[in-house]
Amino acid sequence: KLVLRPGEAEFARETAKLLDEGFLVTLDYGADADALLWFAAIRPHYEGIHIMDARAEFLDVCTVVSHLECPGLQDLTTSVDFTEVAMAGAECGWTQKAYGPIWLLELGSDHGGLGHLLERAGGLRSPSLQAWYLTPEQDPWASFKILVQHRGQRGGGWSLGPLSQEWPLSPVPRLLRAPSPCWSRDITKPPLASLVTTASHQSLGEKVWRMYSAATEYADQPLQTLHPEAILEDESVVDTLSQHFLAFLMQEELLPLLEQQSEAQQRAYANAHLAALLVDYWRYLEPKGSNFTAWNPVQEQVRDMAASRLLPILYGEKRFEEVFRQLENHVFTFNGSVALRSAEASPPYLCLALKAFHG
Repeated sequence: KLVLRPGEAEFARETAKLLDEGFLVTLDYGADADALLWFAAIRPHYEGIHIMDARAEFLDVCTVVSHLECPGLQDLTTSVDFTEVAMAGAECGWTQKAYGPIWLLELGSDHGGLGHLLERAGGLRSPSLQAWYLTPEQDPWASFKILVQHRGQRGGGWSLGPLSQEWPLSPVPRLLRAPSPCWSRDITKPPLASLVTTASHQSLGEKVWRMYSAATEYADQPLQTLHPEAILEDESVVDTLSQHFLAFLMQEELLPLLEQQSEAQQRAYANAHLAALLVDYWRYLEPKGSNFTAWNPVQEQVRDMAASRLLPILYGEKRFEEVFRQLENHVFTFNGSVALRSAEASPPYLCLALKAFHG
């Protein structure tokens, strides 16, 4: 069962009528079309409507009965298909400038300071601010996203930073591929889909890497001109995905496995946010010099900045040290050409940190 959302495309078209030029910013819960298609396959009888009861005392007579019961007493919502918004915008001349988790908004300040929320708030003073960094949503893949589209001459050079294009939206189905071949885990898809695609990657081997290479070749083309056949996931890919999908569904211990994957995805999103903060600290303290002795002390200065902002306590000492150690070894290095060679050994946060660091 597919959930049709005609209002999203119409929203982009109506906005195009109102604005000759400028920015269209969309923020809401949601994901790209590929993740939502996977979710429809995993939960075929789900109607796509989330019910958040506003009156707990009416739970049994309202929410449990139907989402159409008790108008005005319960909140109805659904996940935005950001691919639909981006495609409809592209038809009207809007260019995608940024897409990804909403925390991209606080990164990449070019005004000589740090724009993080914890800086503006004077520290981690509230549970809601702590939740902003820990990403406690049950389904991070469908959590709050931001999509920025632009049209016209003025503001054409604007960017949300190096990570603004690391969650690309594409008109070409990407049921198999992650946003980057560097990612060992696809955190943009539901946990079961991530398991299936990882197993399928291993089965298809070299063919997958050729598809990533083709996608890179066409990455700079406007959405409305991209030729689907260029990076089409053919029938053999679909067959492989189907075989692994069925194999996972037949597992007796599927539920514990999915719970484990869901928790891992929550950690992966939080780790990506933490790594992005640490890279911002480095850029803020960026060493002035072209030798190792100028760079080495900055690593400890970054650690001190993080400690003064209580990040090791917020994320946990063990997790903080693991992320920081990986950044020390692969990102905060004097040799700027250091790159990750093994996708299997590269958690998404490390891939994203490298991109944020090198631009």
